[in-house]
Amino acid sequence: MARFLRVALLACLAAAAVASPRTAYGNGRIVGGSPADPAEYPSQVSLRALGSHSCGASIISENWVLTAGHCVELMLPGWLEIHANSNHLITNGTSHEVVRFIQHAGFNFSDFTSEDIAVIEVTPPFEFSETAQPAVLPEQDVETAAGSPAVVIGWGFIDTNGPVSPSLLEVDQVVRDYQDCFNIYTPDVNVTTEQICADVPEGGKGICSGDSGGPLFVDGLLVGLVSWSANGCAAEGFPGVYTRVASYRDWIRENTGV
Repeated sequence: MARFLRVALLACLAAAAVASPRTAYGNGRIVGGSPADPAEYPSQVSLRALGSHSCGASIISENWVLTAGHCVELMLPGWLEIHANSNHLITNGTSHEVVRFIQHAGFNFSDFTSEDIAVIEVTPPFEFSETAQPAVLPEQDVETAAGSPAVVIGWGFIDTNGPVSPSLLEVDQVVRDYQDCFNIYTPDVNVTTEQICADVPEGGKGICSGDSGGPLFVDGLLVGLVSWSANGCAAEGFPGVYTRVASYRDWIRENTGV
């Protein structure tokens, strides 16, 4: 039986369970990735809980970011902040208070097939520049073809047991066929059509704790939000599972106007 892992620890435990961004680390990887070029991913931000990096998130407008639903589970807005305008968790960047967040009403932390998506309103607004830009979202129900080259980015654990990386890292992935992913996880988890899977055949490259809520890009579109993985991080034969953004495009628009 596969062992399943929400790839961010609960934000309310972040300060104790996820290494502080103030800690110095050696060279590391998202899991098998490499440092992202400055300003290559200007929509990427860090969601911090109780002062420590907890999840990734993506700018979608001057006032809103998009992340995974489990990243705000059991949270109050005052416990959270957004760090933007920097690829580094420690240096530079801007801080933005969380005004409120909206977690999908169908989200259930114990159910890995539930609607793992949330939007967060911030203040002050983002000032768009080379290092801060909104992500491009797919339209409602647009399909992402199996076999599509993809990239996932994050500051998460560089191995199943950590630590986090202070520098933003990227790793190439390949979108899995839905039925293939469904068969891998059934009967333990019923992967739904509102989810998208990605990995590399050889394993060793993919998502881990602290990457949750971060983006999976295909051709510049934000098609997925990091949700969960199985048997540790980037395990061979067990693709990472993402919330399919195209399944929730109307929900995002209804709740943010974006």
